[in-house]
Amino acid sequence: MTRLLIVSSSRADLGGLSAVWRQTSGHPELETQVLLTGRHANRSTDYDAAIACLPAGIPVHVAGNDIGGRDAETAARAMGDSVTAIAGQLAEIAPDLLLVLGDRLDIAPAVFAAVPFNIPVAHIHGGELTLGAVDDRVRHAVSKLAHVHFASTTDAAERLCKMGEEPWRIHVTGAPGLDSLRQQNLVERRAFLASVGLPNEPFLLVTVHPETNVEKPLAAFEAVIEAIKQLGIQVLATAANADLNGALINESLQALSKVNSRVVYCDTLGAARYANAFAHAEAMLGNSSSGIIEAGMFGLPVVDVGGRQQGRARGANVAHVDADVKMVKAAVESALGRRFNPDEVSLYGDGHAGQRIAQELMRLPAKARLLLKDFHHGGARFSAPWTIQESLIA
Repeated sequence: MTRLLIVSSSRADLGGLSAVWRQTSGHPELETQVLLTGRHANRSTDYDAAIACLPAGIPVHVAGNDIGGRDAETAARAMGDSVTAIAGQLAEIAPDLLLVLGDRLDIAPAVFAAVPFNIPVAHIHGGELTLGAVDDRVRHAVSKLAHVHFASTTDAAERLCKMGEEPWRIHVTGAPGLDSLRQQNLVERRAFLASVGLPNEPFLLVTVHPETNVEKPLAAFEAVIEAIKQLGIQVLATAANADLNGALINESLQALSKVNSRVVYCDTLGAARYANAFAHAEAMLGNSSSGIIEAGMFGLPVVDVGGRQQGRARGANVAHVDADVKMVKAAVESALGRRFNPDEVSLYGDGHAGQRIAQELMRLPAKARLLLKDFHHGGARFSAPWTIQESLIA
């Protein structure tokens, strides 16, 4: 039996990881355990959200620190402390395989801690680009430390191969974050808006994170806030992540919501309300990866501001603008009243990635072969399984 340790660092990865642990929990060939770190470590609402979506009886461990969302020194110290704390957990749990998702600073300590233990690492969402964030470098670093890859698109898979990863290690599965959203029940707009404290009127879904690879990390946020004030449409805003300056964004949004009744701030919506937000919003505004990856499944227009998501594959529903108030306002006005065909703009799969990932986890080669990484010279071609008839999802 393979002891699988799935690592989550915040609410941002819960949708994708929960799609996997729903499939692996209780499987006779896999012993699934979960390690909560990063924003979960301070027992915040992120931790509560994780506990709420975990299968009953699954072993849960907590280790590490929240990187803070404020300054570089706090983040760097928290990352170092997290490596130490997670190392202790790895020594105790003795996993056969570590599974991580994405590109966050607070997921890196878990991967670094696993290296001396020679624990194989499986990585979801490698091979993508987000040039406006340090996440881009973190993601590539994790990919090179990983031994098996679950790519969300064929472009990402081919990029991993160009990075020297051997083709047999790379599996195109789609983005597992779509799985959880696809399974949610949709309610009428009136009922959904009442649940978040807004009247039954058109609204924007807003999520803005700092840009961490530029000189002015809050430029996109400042442009979005000013555009919101000028547009006058009501807003449902969710929290920024734990990146440097993320706390400042959240404090600003909270302050705005207290003086403007047409702005509601929610730290996290959870899968059910997030799916309904996608289904009922007029448009999504900001620079979140969910606007690029998940929104297309609902045909939702997205205005992507600034360079944080630069390089990431996107559908025709996503309009990119610079961090300029006039451009943001014009793009939102153009998006209002539009909807797109999800089959044409959703590039990241069909909502069955969790099943594909679980299936590949159960047929991995022996540890000795996983650990012996060679450098692949050249490329390879990959196909998207959701374009092929699969008995898996029949």
